[in-house]
Amino acid sequence: MALGRQIPATGVLSDRPSGPLAPRSSGAGGTAQGVTAPLSSAPAVAGVASVALPLPPNGQVFLVQRIAISTTSTQATTCAVYVGTPGDLSPANLIDYSYDGNADIADESSPILVPGGQTLTLVWSSMSAGSVGSARVQYLVTDPATANAILTGKAN
Repeated sequence: MALGRQIPATGVLSDRPSGPLAPRSSGAGGTAQGVTAPLSSAPAVAGVASVALPLPPNGQVFLVQRIAISTTSTQATTCAVYVGTPGDLSPANLIDYSYDGNADIADESSPILVPGGQTLTLVWSSMSAGSVGSARVQYLVTDPATANAILTGKAN
């Protein structure tokens, strides 16, 4: 995940909010609602586990600001992050990657855009049998115009 920091051994990120963030005005006529979603995969099968955010609501997009990942695996793992139509894990949809899928953080300097009709999917590989992948994804739910204003730096 092009990440410079790792999750502490406790797996607790005490410097970050654990619940929804307060809505904020974007200055583009819309409001961005912050959400922190904890996600857990089903137990790994053949060394692979995955989890995905739900689709954005109609007329809305997600701007992913931060992803923290961990696993219960007893061996080293990797984690690939995709944005695309549900189930499409083609190389063209790879948006981020971590060589340390067991414990890593992506604090995005430029948020990852998840357009309507698409989802963000995390896929762990090389997991020990039956282990579980977990992610905590912090993102904004907003309209496309507000997202564009945020991404281009024209938001308040």
